Amino acid sequence: MTTVGDIISQIAQFAPPHLAEDWDPIGLIFGTKDQRVSKVMVALDLDQDTLQEAIDQEIDLIVTHHPPIFNKLQTLNGEDPRRQQYIALIKHEIALYVAHTNLDAATGGVNDWLADAIEMSSDRKIVTITQQESQYQLTVFVPEAEKQTVAEAILEHITFSDHYADVYYESSGMGHFTPKVGADPAIGTVGQPEETVESRLEFLVNESELSPVLTALHDAHPYEEPVYNVVQLQSSGQAYGYGRVGTVGKSTPELAEHIMKTFDVSGVRYGTHDETRVHERVAIFGGAGSSSFEAAKQKGATLYITGDISYHTAQDMMRAGLDFIDMGHYTEHIIVPRLAEKLEAFNQEQNWSIEVQEATCQSDMFQYISQQ
Repeated sequence: MTTVGDIISQIAQFAPPHLAEDWDPIGLIFGTKDQRVSKVMVALDLDQDTLQEAIDQEIDLIVTHHPPIFNKLQTLNGEDPRRQQYIALIKHEIALYVAHTNLDAATGGVNDWLADAIEMSSDRKIVTITQQESQYQLTVFVPEAEKQTVAEAILEHITFSDHYADVYYESSGMGHFTPKVGADPAIGTVGQPEETVESRLEFLVNESELSPVLTALHDAHPYEEPVYNVVQLQSSGQAYGYGRVGTVGKSTPELAEHIMKTFDVSGVRYGTHDETRVHERVAIFGGAGSSSFEAAKQKGATLYITGDISYHTAQDMMRAGLDFIDMGHYTEHIIVPRLAEKLEAFNQEQNWSIEVQEATCQSDMFQYISQQ
């Protein structure tokens, strides 16, 4: 049986809740973790059409990007359409989980999906860094015969770069110890001095990985009391944040056309100093990211793509020498197929038997008309 808790624990590993902004009401909004799940629906928002689709399809869990509740509720009556939706969720026992700014900031999350969609190069940078992990050096001593088992258990929980994997250091030495009464030694005899060839293994571990790494170490190590030490380093580890800057190589009008087709939106707004200029460095920022245009420029971008750009901010961008494209907020709809793919992968990896569906009724709130 697969539960709501099983599913959200996997999502939380991909988009850790600690990456979310303090103001952001993410997590399990409706339902309980022990609810059984057979069908999951992924949607950008909870609206009336999506809710009705979930009811009709007998969905057990909806996963959305945008939270359905931002402001504190004083009552839960049916006096307005929004609260009627909340009551319907409870009535039909549909759980709802939100991954919002944590999914925006996650490596391989919303902003990387958007960057992929405009064919940005892989050597991309974060526009606005919100969190930077500490790094630790883990040193563990293990009998030589067990070194591979322990190393593999630790490496399974460490994230590496795109170009290297399974990185650690090994040296060899002689371990000495005397088991005392009450001990149950894996090697040696109580009361007798013992020495054995041991391997010293050293790993570089990010802060968020330290707890599962130490758990894996204890589970895999043959000793009752594994000998290891953990030292915090001055170097910085994995960075997280919003927006991506990378190489694209298209003009502003070309990218505007590409965005309309790729994200299936009726129109976009843009401003340019030169319609023929090919932009090597482009920044894209999911949602409403206009306040970060200066950070994008500092990282070399000459074109800034985001949603919900105001008139005066557009002027500021042009004065700063940046072209811009307002792609609208609905382009975050990219989360629906991409997060559904993630859930399908979890379904296979965890041997669940759930059905994953994409919401089909949602559409952009805005339609466009222009003079020809």
